[in-house]
Amino acid sequence: MIATPQNTFTYGSSQTSLSGERSDSMRRLVILGNAGSGKSTLAKRLAARIGAPVVHLDAYFWQPGWQPTPRAEWTERVRALAAQDSWIMDGNYAATLELRLSRADTVVVLDLPRAQCLYRVVRRGLLERGRSRSDLAVGCREQLPDREFLRWIWRFPTDELEPMLREVDTAGAAGRQVTLRSSEDIANFLASANAGSVG
Repeated sequence: MIATPQNTFTYGSSQTSLSGERSDSMRRLVILGNAGSGKSTLAKRLAARIGAPVVHLDAYFWQPGWQPTPRAEWTERVRALAAQDSWIMDGNYAATLELRLSRADTVVVLDLPRAQCLYRVVRRGLLERGRSRSDLAVGCREQLPDREFLRWIWRFPTDELEPMLREVDTAGAAGRQVTLRSSEDIANFLASANAGSVG
C-alpha cells in the first residue's frame, strides 16, 4: 500500500475536500490505479450516479491492433477532452496527468492490494481472451498478460503510483482527493456520490 500524502484523504469515515470542507459537487474526476484495480468499472458506476460522461483513456490512446497514439497527438487529444465541462476520466498516463489535474475537481486513487489486481488481470485475460472490451478501441482484443505486464503490475505502487501521487500533491487539485483501498471503500464512496451532482 502507498502512504497517503499530505492533504489527501483515505476513505472510511466521511468524505471531505482538500480544503477540509465537505463537498458534494463532482463534475470532473480523475481515476488512477493499477491494472485490475477497477478503474473503468468505477467510472461507469460513478457516471450512473452523478450523470457525468465517462472517458476511458485507453479507448482514446490505443488504436486498432494495440497501436499507440503518437505522443504529440495524444497530448492534444487529452487537452481537448479535459477542456469539456464535465467528465470522469479513468486511466493513468502520467505524461498527460498535469493536463487533467489542472481541470479536475476530484482525484480518486484506487490503491488495492497488488495480489488482487494480478488475479483480476489474469482472470480477465483467461475469460475474455480474443474479445473486445467496451473500454478499449475497436480492434484491441483482450489477451493474456505477459510476464513483463505482470511485473509492471507488481511494481506499480512504487514505480508508477508514488510519482503520480507526488504530482497530485504538488498540483493541489481544485477539489477533493480520495484514496480507496478495498471493495468496501469503493461501495461506500459510490453510495455517498450524489445523483445528479453534475448540473
